Amino acid sequence: MQEHQHPSPPLVACVNSSEDVTQLVADYLRQYGFRAVTFVTPIRFGTEPLIKFVTDLQPDACIFTVSIPYAESWQEFLSLRRAAPNVAFVVTTTNQRAFDEIIGPIDEERLELFGKPYDLDEVCRAVRRALDRRAPSAAGDDHE
Repeated sequence: MQEHQHPSPPLVACVNSSEDVTQLVADYLRQYGFRAVTFVTPIRFGTEPLIKFVTDLQPDACIFTVSIPYAESWQEFLSLRRAAPNVAFVVTTTNQRAFDEIIGPIDEERLELFGKPYDLDEVCRAVRRALDRRAPSAAGDDHE
């Protein structure tokens, strides 16, 4: 008798500069049936450790928080997205208004963006939507 193998739940990387926030989001994702890992990344450490983490891990999705300084953090995100084009991304930010003023409009057809405080249920649903519409060409050029 052949054993039926069930596919693994999607793996989601939670990237934030706060260990408490990454753990809270990861715990919530697990309640939704995702596998979740965390990566705490102060921008002052540069993008190389984060890019290596994500490219080695190859998660199905990544929740990335754009925080102060917004322009540098956004560039970090763009570098990460270029390095991991098959990963679905959901972006959160610590201040939606400041983000909009500094970064400007983004292509929201391909990118979910949430300002804090955000509803964790909605973030989990956004991860599911991002996974559903993920495409190999997801490494576009929003405001690079």
